[in-house]
Amino acid sequence: MEHDGASSTLDEYPYVALAETRRRIYASIPRRRSLIETPFFEEDEAAELILKANAPPNTVDGTIHEMMLNIRGSKYRHDQFAKIQAQTGMSPSTLCFSPEYERGYRKYIQRAAVPRTRVCFALGFIATLAHFLWDNQRIVYTPITKFLAFGVAVMSFGVGFVLTYVPQLSMYTETLSVVAFACVAGVLIALKPLHAQRGPVIPLLILIIPLFGVTRMRFMYSTILGWSILFAYITVQLVSRLHLGPAYDSRSDVFYQSINYGIAVVSGMVSHYRQELLRRRNYALKLPFQGMTDQDCSVALQKDKFAKKHLVHRASMEFQNPAVEECFIRHWYLIDPFPFENPNAAVLHQGAFRVIRFSVMTVLLNQLFLAVQDYRLLHKLPNHLAAIGYGLRFGVVDVAYLSTAAFMYIVGQRYYKLWLATREEDDKEASSGAEYSTCRGIEEPSTCWSWCPRWATRNPYSIVGEGDTSDEEEDGACLRKSPRRWHVMATLFHANSQTTKTNQAQTTDVLSAQIYAVMVVAVHMACMATMLFVVATSPASQALSDIYLMGFLNATIFAHRSGFRVRHKYAVGITSLVGFVTICTAASLLRPATDPYLWLRYATYIVVALVLGAMISREEEALRRTFFILKSIRSLEFEEWFHRVARVQATL
Repeated sequence: MEHDGASSTLDEYPYVALAETRRRIYASIPRRRSLIETPFFEEDEAAELILKANAPPNTVDGTIHEMMLNIRGSKYRHDQFAKIQAQTGMSPSTLCFSPEYERGYRKYIQRAAVPRTRVCFALGFIATLAHFLWDNQRIVYTPITKFLAFGVAVMSFGVGFVLTYVPQLSMYTETLSVVAFACVAGVLIALKPLHAQRGPVIPLLILIIPLFGVTRMRFMYSTILGWSILFAYITVQLVSRLHLGPAYDSRSDVFYQSINYGIAVVSGMVSHYRQELLRRRNYALKLPFQGMTDQDCSVALQKDKFAKKHLVHRASMEFQNPAVEECFIRHWYLIDPFPFENPNAAVLHQGAFRVIRFSVMTVLLNQLFLAVQDYRLLHKLPNHLAAIGYGLRFGVVDVAYLSTAAFMYIVGQRYYKLWLATREEDDKEASSGAEYSTCRGIEEPSTCWSWCPRWATRNPYSIVGEGDTSDEEEDGACLRKSPRRWHVMATLFHANSQTTKTNQAQTTDVLSAQIYAVMVVAVHMACMATMLFVVATSPASQALSDIYLMGFLNATIFAHRSGFRVRHKYAVGITSLVGFVTICTAASLLRPATDPYLWLRYATYIVVALVLGAMISREEEALRRTFFILKSIRSLEFEEWFHRVARVQATL
C-alpha cells in the first residue's frame, strides 16, 4: 500500500509502507527522564499513563497554534506506528517478516512457547493414552496396531514432553510440535482402515484444534500441517475403500466426514491468522526502530510497572484499574480493524458491526454445507430428520448470527446519533463565538473552498523541517478568516469529544453486544446438540451420530475463536454451561444396547474440546490486552518526542 502523505487507516493489513524521505536528526539532544522511563513508584502510575495515551485528543482548546500542533502530533504518531510496523517487511499472505526480522521473531516465539508446548504435550499424552486403552477394550488390536497406537502416537507426545526440558532444544519447540502432531495424526488416519472401522475419527478432529492458536506454531506451518492432515485423510480412506470393499465407508461418507474436518481447518486457519497478526504486531512494537532519533524509548516496555502481571487479574484477565478496563472494553471491537486509531472516534464505533462480517459469512457457508450433508444422509430416513436439520440451520442458527450483525449496526448508529446530539450544544457555542469574532472585524470566509492546511499532503517528517512555523501561521490565519471552517474543524477535532455520557454509552454498547453474542453462541450450540440427540436416538440414523457430534464440537470451538469477538470469560462460561447440560442429557438418552457407554465417550470429547477452547480464547484475549498496553506506551513515547522537537523548532 503506497503512502500518499495523507492520513490513512491501518486496517487489518499488517503494515502501511512509507516512502523514505529527508528528515532532520536530533540525536544529540539531551533527553530528560520522562514518566515512561521512571521506575515503578506509584501504584496507579502505569494505569494513568495508559489512560492518558487513550484519552480524547485535545485539538481545539487553546490557541490556533496549539490546535494545529496537536493535530500534527496526532498525525505524526499515526505515521510512526505505520513506520514501525512496516520496518519488519511482513507479508500479508504468509505473515512472515523479512529474513533478518523473521529469525528474531522465531527465537522470540519459540522461547516463549516452551511452557505452553509442554502443557499441550502433557495433555496429548494423557488423552491419547486414555483413548487407546479404552479403544483396546472395544476392538481387538493386532501387534502392529498396538505398536502404532502406543509406540508411535502416545510416545510422540511423551517424548516431546521430555524434550521440552532440554535447554538446547528450546529453540526447536515448533519443530517438535510439527513432528509430534504429524505422527499422531498419521496413526489415527492409518488405524481406521487397519481396523476396518466405519464413521469419522473424532480424535483426529480434536487433534486439529490445538494446531491453530494453542501450540504457538507460526501461521504458515500450522496451515500446511492442517491441510496436509485433511488431504491425507481423504486420500487414505479412498484408497482403503478399494481394498476393503462395500463394507467400508462409501465415497460420499468420506466426503461428508471431511466436511467437518475442513470446517475445523478453515475456521482455525482464519482465527490463527488474526491471532498471529496481533502477536507479530506486539513483537514489532517492542522493536527499537530508527525514527526521528538514533535513540529509542522501547526500553520502557521492559519496565516492571508495565508488566501485564501487575496490570491484569490472572483469573478474569481484567485490568486491575476499573478505568483502564472500561477504556479497553471500548476498544474491544476496534483492535483488529483499527489497531492504531484513537478509540474515542465515534465514526469507528458506527461501523464496528463490520468486524464480525467474516465470521457471520463463515457460519452461513458452514451451515449450507452441513444442510447438504443432512440432505444426503437423512432425507431418505423417517421422522423428517432432514427437515428438522433445515429448520435449525436456516431458521435458527443463520437468523441468530445475522441478527447479531444487525444488533451491532443498530447499536453503532444509536451511539453515533448520541455523539452528534452531545455536539449540538458545542456547535452552538462555536457558532456564537464565530459571530462574536465577525463583529470584532475578522474577515468573512474567503472564496477558497479548500480549508485543509497544506501539511495534510506533506510527508510526516516535514513537521520538523524548516519553514513550518510560517506555514502554520498561514494555516491558522486561514482558519481565523473562516468561521465556517473553524466550525468544521471544531466538529471534527473537538477537545471534549468524549463526555461521561458517551463513555458510558460506549461501554454499555460493547457489553450489550457481548451479551447478545453469548446468547447467539448458546443458541448455536443448542441447535447442534439437538441435531445430535435427534440423530442418535433414531434407530435408523444412530450410526451417523458421530458425524453430528463433530458439528457440536465445531460449534463449541467457534465460540472461542477470535472471529466472533466473544471475550474469554463469557466464552468459557456459556460453552461450559451448554456443554454440561449436553453431557447430562446424553447420560440419560445415549445408552444404546450396542454401546451403553456412548454418552461417556461423547462426554470425554466435549470436555477436551472445552479445555482446548478455553486455552484458545485466553491466549487471544491476552494478546489483545498486551497490544493495548504496548500501543499505549508507544503512543506516549511518540507524543513526547514530537513535543520535544516542536519546542526545539520554536526556539530556532
